[in-house]
Amino acid sequence: MGRLKILYGSLLLLGGIALYALIVALIGVEYLPHITWIEAPYYLVTGVAWVWPAAYITRWMQDLPPVKPPFSD
Repeated sequence: MGRLKILYGSLLLLGGIALYALIVALIGVEYLPHITWIEAPYYLVTGVAWVWPAAYITRWMQDLPPVKPPFSD
């Protein structure tokens, strides 16, 4: 189960970051005026905001059940 959890988490991270970047870029192009001092803080904040969900997914991926040693009776 541990390897599948890491595989699913990795795919979720890659797909989620790609989707997030697409949505952020679409919002930025569509709704923000093309003025650098307005766009820069938006992209700075949204560029860092993906770290919290990614950290949660990474912690979930590494939260594996304890391994029971073989022949421990």
